[in-house]
Amino acid sequence: MSASIALDPLQKQVDAARRHIKTDGYTMSVGELMSLYEHEELHIRPEFQRLFRWTSHQQTALIESILLGIPLPSIFVSQRPDGVWEVVDGLQRLTTIFGFAGILREPLGEDLASNGNGEDGETTWDPIRELEGTEYLPALEGVRWEPHEDGEEGGALTSAQRMMIKRAKMDVKIVLEESSAEAKYDLFMRLNTLGSRLSDQEVRNCLLVWTNVQAFRWFLHLSQVPSFRVCIPLTERDFAERYDMELALRFVVLRNMPLDDLKGIADLGAFLTSRMREFAENDKFPYEVEERAFIQTFGALEASLGADSFRKWDEAKGRFTGGFLISAFEAIAFGLGQHIERLAGCVETDTLRCAVERVWASDVFQKGFPGMRASQRLPRTLATGREEFGKLLDESADS
Repeated sequence: MSASIALDPLQKQVDAARRHIKTDGYTMSVGELMSLYEHEELHIRPEFQRLFRWTSHQQTALIESILLGIPLPSIFVSQRPDGVWEVVDGLQRLTTIFGFAGILREPLGEDLASNGNGEDGETTWDPIRELEGTEYLPALEGVRWEPHEDGEEGGALTSAQRMMIKRAKMDVKIVLEESSAEAKYDLFMRLNTLGSRLSDQEVRNCLLVWTNVQAFRWFLHLSQVPSFRVCIPLTERDFAERYDMELALRFVVLRNMPLDDLKGIADLGAFLTSRMREFAENDKFPYEVEERAFIQTFGALEASLGADSFRKWDEAKGRFTGGFLISAFEAIAFGLGQHIERLAGCVETDTLRCAVERVWASDVFQKGFPGMRASQRLPRTLATGREEFGKLLDESADS
């Protein structure tokens, strides 16, 4: 009896939560999904295609699996009020199939004939057009969906093999339109964080596209500001996983945040996601003010330090060493950023460099941050940066 009573509140919570999301499901053929896509009844948001980064080996492996009859994982779609399905999970699989079959549209809506480039010159998608040979099917090497139109030599799937792919089955899980927006958001978070298939920022980007596509484009624009990119010498993988956009988000979220508000942060990633959602849903968010502060901050840093902006200052060697450090970014970018409206245009590059060297000479940075979580480190780095760059205001007032 006591166990039944104890479980009753839990069951009530389960029943209440389940009412927030309505789902359905079908088993569909790949050919049916291709047809839905071609008739624009299955939608892959253009911004989502920027996240497509499967290697040619991974794409070949998917086509090989279909030919071998290996069951495909379910895909998840969200049903819009107009009945169109938007892909929630399964982007790489569908993009691979549609791209290989030659029906994948570019973000601007044109048929995909060749690789496209984004505004920053990086390849935004790269669907495979010719397969690689595999251990089980070495004859896949160079095979296309259909023969070359110009008669150029090269293998192609037979009509029977194309039908084999089109008749392969996939379970489609549908989040119905009447589900709450919060439930859809939470579903996407669970699908794309439990398996760690996308980086934290890639998941945020997808959520931004859903919530406010203009906000997504704004953060993308910030990440491509030339002076910012000069100051953050990240690895190719960091850029591929959009860590540059996460750094831009951190700047916007944290540069003016009261230090006391940082003490209650348990998980920085979840906190950034929550604040990003607040920005995206705020019609009065000061985009122009934040963009101006961003451009002024990294413009000043580029002029003074360039790619050394967030590297470690080695006093003994008299130079900056190593790679990009997030602790330096927190202190220097956020510290300067908080005061940039009053400092812009009145601080010499040598003076700014001295302030950065003082950050590295501070007790906080001399001791380092061994074993600290990001939420523990942030109050220290932000306080140090704000103090040192605040001194520049006093120095410029006295001069």
